[in-house]
Amino acid sequence: MRINLPMDLLRTLVAIVDTGSMVRASEHIYLTQSAVSLQMKRLSDIVGQPILTRQQGALRLTPAGERLVASAREILALNDTLIGEIGSRADGPVRIGMVQDFADAILSGVLSRFKRFYPDVRMEIRVSNSEELKELFASNLLDTALYLGDPGEPGATAKAQMEWLGDSDLLLQPVLPIAIMTKPCRFREAAITALDSVGRPFAITLETPSISVLRAAVESGLAVTCRTVAFLGNQFEPLDIGCGATSEIAYMVSVHPSANSTVLALVELIKAAIRKL
Repeated sequence: MRINLPMDLLRTLVAIVDTGSMVRASEHIYLTQSAVSLQMKRLSDIVGQPILTRQQGALRLTPAGERLVASAREILALNDTLIGEIGSRADGPVRIGMVQDFADAILSGVLSRFKRFYPDVRMEIRVSNSEELKELFASNLLDTALYLGDPGEPGATAKAQMEWLGDSDLLLQPVLPIAIMTKPCRFREAAITALDSVGRPFAITLETPSISVLRAAVESGLAVTCRTVAFLGNQFEPLDIGCGATSEIAYMVSVHPSANSTVLALVELIKAAIRKL
């Protein structure tokens, strides 16, 4: 006898893993917490093994759950892609918002893969800072938004360590030249806080709203900067400037619950690309 795994149960399981709890998952997929709990009980009954367990009050995947959630992501992505290929398409464009970091790091690859399956879909892409993107998304002006958040925010797609990057010879200068983004910028705040905390003299040699300009400043040896290794092309080894680690940054992807299958398929491609950074 063949047993089918219901898609809604798999989506709920993935939501729990991505958000970190049943409470946050229930808010994300618009179900009550009790409904989410019942769905997971049903899914455990179907596979014949526990998939979630509690350890010190926190939900953890069992070994069976680890295998199931990995396959669930692939099944859901295939399902959404197939529905997008043969199902009805929305007339309007897919509206995407992202910070410039993501535009430079993943956009080309994501668009290339997306257009293989959806060659006729029209897209609108807006590049802005995280705060504006969150406002646009909350106002229903974006279908999905990719932005940077605090590491404690629920639902982070991935996290990365902020690092100091640049020419190591600049560390020998009595006043450290730094390049930073214009406000608002989480990296800017973390960099200045870290330097001030140890009393390291520094001078802002370059301030820019452009990641491309920031990268050029670091590559030319003009200044060091605080960023993630991935967003500067993985070409720099992290520097030890004497103030220890700065902090983590969260990679956030928001998508509306009412998003159609085309948007959901794009979001899965985006998340997969972000996890590889």
